[in-house]
Amino acid sequence: MANMFDYLTWRGDLTLSQSPFQDVDSLILSTLAYVFFDGIVPESREETITIAQASELYFARPQTAWRSRVEQDLELLAYLAESERFSKMELCGYVNRLDFAAEKQFSALTIQTGDDMAFVAYRGTDSSSVGWKEDFNMSFMDTVPAQQDAGIYLCQAAEHFGGKLRVGGHSKGGNLAVFAAAMCPKDVQERIVAVYNHDGPGFREGMLQREGYRAILPRVQTFVPRSSVIGMLLEHEEEYTVIQSSQKGIMQHDPYSWKIIGKDFVRLEALSEESRLLDKTVKAWLNGLPEEQREKFVDTVYEGISILPMDEFGEIQISPKGALQALRAWGDEDVETKKLIGDSLKLLIQAARKTVEEYTLPKLGNWERRNENEK
Repeated sequence: MANMFDYLTWRGDLTLSQSPFQDVDSLILSTLAYVFFDGIVPESREETITIAQASELYFARPQTAWRSRVEQDLELLAYLAESERFSKMELCGYVNRLDFAAEKQFSALTIQTGDDMAFVAYRGTDSSSVGWKEDFNMSFMDTVPAQQDAGIYLCQAAEHFGGKLRVGGHSKGGNLAVFAAAMCPKDVQERIVAVYNHDGPGFREGMLQREGYRAILPRVQTFVPRSSVIGMLLEHEEEYTVIQSSQKGIMQHDPYSWKIIGKDFVRLEALSEESRLLDKTVKAWLNGLPEEQREKFVDTVYEGISILPMDEFGEIQISPKGALQALRAWGDEDVETKKLIGDSLKLLIQAARKTVEEYTLPKLGNWERRNENEK
C-alpha cells in the first residue's frame, strides 16, 4: 500500500492553494527535519533557501559528505525538490546542536510553507549516543535540555514570523513540539493552528497539569502506528489517531512505513493488543522504580552504550564486538550497582507478569463461560 513517496507522486503537483495543508504534509515536513542541512540552510531567519535550492546544494557535494539517518531521508529531499507542492517552500532557522556535557541533542528547522504560515519542525532522536541518553533522561527528569531549547526556538520563530504557526515533529521531535507549544507565552499559543506529534513519547505527570499544556491540548494532533511503542511511553492526555503501517512491531515507528490513501493516512480504530500490553507493562515498571533507582539504572545502561565506537559526529557504530564490550562493562559494575540492575529487572518481570495475568484471566473466564453454555 502507498506511503509518503506515493503521496508525493500522486499529489505533489497540487499547491497548497489547490489542496490545503493535510496531516500527511505535517509528517513529511517533520521527517524533513531529519536531513542534516549543516552549511546549507541558514541559521538566521533573515535569509531563506527553497527546498529545491537546498536539495541542489546538498547533492552537489561529494557523496562521501552526504550524511543521513536513513537513506530514505535523502530520497525524500530529492522528491520534495521535484514537487510543485513543496519545492518552493522556504527553509531557515536551521540549528543542530550536540552537547555531551549537557546530554543534549537538539535540531530544528523552520519552513515557510507558502500559505502565509510557518511550520516549525523538530528533529527526533538521531543516532548519536547523547541523543539516546537524553531520551532515557525523560523517564526521571521533568525537563530535558532539548525541551528547553525547543521552547526558546519556537518563541524566536514566532517573534520573526507574524502570522499563524504549525508545529510538529516525529518521535522525540513530536514531544519537543508539544512541549514548546505548551510552554510558550499565551500570545504565541494563540497563533498556533496545530501541533503535530507523530509517534512521540509523552511526559511525566507534572507536565500534564500545567496551564499551558491544558490550553494547547485541543490543538495537539497525535498519530501513532497500530503497534506503537515509542509513542505510548510516559503519560499522554490527548486523543490519538491510529495509523496502519507496512512494518511489524517497533519497526512501525518508521514514518516511511505509514500507509496513505489519497490525501490521508489509512486510519484504524485501535492500537494492537501487543502495544497496549507493552504500554501497561512499561508504565507499571517505571512507576514501581524509586526516582533515584530509575536515574541510576538509566546512567548504568548508558555507560555500557557509551563505550561503543562512535564516528566524528558522535553516532554509535553498532557491531557484535561492540555489543560484547558493552556487556562486559555492565559485568564489571560494583556489587551495589549489579544489585540495582537486578532489582530493576525483577520489577520489570513482575510488571510484565501482572499485566499478562490481568489480560489473560478475564479472557480465560470468558472462554470457560462459553464452554459451560455450550454444554
